[in-house]
This record gives sequence, structure tokens and C-alpha cells, in this order.
Amino acid sequence: MKDATIKCITCHNIAIDEKTDWTFIEVTCSDGITGWGESSVNGAGPVLAAMTAQQASKFTGAPAFPNTVQWLSGARNGGLLQHAVLSGIEQALWDAQGQRLGVSAQDLLGGAVRDRIPVYANINRRTRNRVPEGFAESARVALAAGHSHFKLAPFDGLGLGDHNGDEARMAAGIACVRAVCDEVGDPGKVMVDCHWRFEEALAFRLIHTAAELGLFWLECPVPETPSNFPLLGRLKDEASRRGLRLAGVERCLDLADIRAHVDGRHYDVLMPDVKYIGGLSGARSVAELAATSQLHISPHNPTGPVCHAASVAISSVLTNFLVLEIQFDETPIFDALTGQTMVVTNGAIPVPQGPGFGLSLDRNLLAELAVS
Repeated sequence: MKDATIKCITCHNIAIDEKTDWTFIEVTCSDGITGWGESSVNGAGPVLAAMTAQQASKFTGAPAFPNTVQWLSGARNGGLLQHAVLSGIEQALWDAQGQRLGVSAQDLLGGAVRDRIPVYANINRRTRNRVPEGFAESARVALAAGHSHFKLAPFDGLGLGDHNGDEARMAAGIACVRAVCDEVGDPGKVMVDCHWRFEEALAFRLIHTAAELGLFWLECPVPETPSNFPLLGRLKDEASRRGLRLAGVERCLDLADIRAHVDGRHYDVLMPDVKYIGGLSGARSVAELAATSQLHISPHNPTGPVCHAASVAISSVLTNFLVLEIQFDETPIFDALTGQTMVVTNGAIPVPQGPGFGLSLDRNLLAELAVS
């Protein structure tokens, strides 16, 4: 039988709500198999569509697997949006190959080492009432839904404008953190995402507070720019001294970016995103690098159901995996697109058995929600 080739690559942009959109990549192969990937970057749908069309012209007729996947792993350049498109194509090729062979994506990756994936609920986007009571209510709903660990990003406006107001914004954010800790009854089950908004003095103060509370981790306290590498090292030293984990690198685009943070000892937990790092191949390479320094992997996974499925597959095979992010209760569209309902029991979800990622997307709903 002739080896399958790539027949066409299509981009689907859909609107989820007033602040969120998702982008899916569909790869159709010459043997009729279709694979799905995800390249979501909020607000970038039209540019992602144009970039997908450019890449489609390059890949049409190329082998569907494995040569194209190998080429993708060495061809990621051109910034976050191009990385997102290439990563989405890479995911889709794994999905298609699994369907072709009738096996799961994790089997293609060498086999799962766990049949359930520990997860945490990112309650941030669900929380419209951005005050302590609002975050506590979201944590309460997530707890009732079977989650045992929770993340919030409560420092709205901090570092984005008038720094004279940052003290008050930090205090308001910490009040939200305390409210979630009280609601779930254990600060060790709470993560806090800073979205790179802190300056040095406030970052050290936040580390002290987070350590006193006993949080699970503190994420992305300062921008991950080379000029900040010395500061990241000092923050990590202070956090380690106080028994606090630091997590980051969710927007790193290749292994060289990650290596700089590993060599600099900036984090305890690396958070590669399959949408940016080069799909499953890229995430696996990050995990292999992390293992050389005894670091954990916790994939960044705050978007749609295809990124989620790819993240579950890679999480199931990594020996140094820690916990997977779930974008909790942002929209019912997440489940509606696949016709599947995510069931969380005791803070974990089952690993689907495929083939591929074990999902398909509702084309009628894609058409209904499509944006140009």
C-alpha cells in the first residue's frame, strides 16, 4: 500500500465568548484519514488562518508520518504564531497516524505509564466576580465537580499601567488567594499564576507570602526575558529556601529557550504547551531535558478540547509528569464540540484509549461558531 501523504490542511477559528477564541487545525490525508490539532492564541485567529494557508502549500503531498513530524520538530521559527500553526499540524499528524493504525496517541509515543491523569482546575476565566467571594465560589464549584487542586490568577491590572497602584492590586490578589485557600481547606492544593506581572521587590514579597501560606506553586512571577535571568535565579533560590515551588516557561517556543531556564535553575516545574513547543514531539523533548535536572513537567493546557486531548496523551507517557491543567467551566462549548463530558474523580481523569486522540469535532457547531 502506498504511504499516506498530506492532502490538505484547514484552519477553523471559532468564537467562545467575548474574550476567548479557539483555533483548530484539520489535516486530511490521501487515505481519507483526518487528524485534529489546536493552535489557539486569543485574538490571533485571522493571522493563524493566513499562516495555516501558507504552511498548507508547503506540506501538501508530504508524507503524513513520520518524516513530516520529524521535519516539524526541527523547523519551528518565526515567533509564537508560526510555532502555534506548526505545533497544531504536528498534533494532527499524530492523531491521524493513531487512527490509521487503530491505536492511541500514547501508544504511538511508547505507551502510557499511568491510566489516570492528576489534574488541577484553572478557575480563573470562570470567575467573573473578581473579588475574594467570587474566586471562593469558583473553587467551591470545582471542588464539587471532583477537583482536588486549583489555580487562580488574581492580580488583575498589576504591572500593566500605573505602578503606583500595584501595592493595592497585590493586596487585593492575595486576599483572593486566601479566600480560595480557606474554601478548599488546604493551601497546599492551590496554585497562583502571576502572568509575569511583578517587579523584583514585589516578587520577593509575594514569594514570602506564598511560602507562609504553603501554596502548591507560584507561576511566572516575572517576565522570562534574558535580562531577567539573574533575577529568576535569585527568586528561585529564595523560593527553594522557603520550601516553595516555582513554575513557568509556558510560552517558550523551542528546546533552546527551555534549556536556558533549566541551566539557570529558574524553576522546579516546567510547563510546556503542546500548542507552542512543537506539539507532542516538542513536549516530549522538554520532558527528556527536564529529567536531566530532576524537574517535573506540568503541561500548560488552558484552551480547547484538542489541546486538552494532546496534553492528556503526552502526560500519560512522561515519567516526570506532575499534574495537568484543566480550564474549568469556562464554557459548555468545550464538551459540546466533542460530544464528550469530562469526568473528574478525586482530582484525576482517565486516559482515553483512542484511536489517535479519541475525539472528533462537531462540524455543525464549528460552522455555527466560525469567525473569519
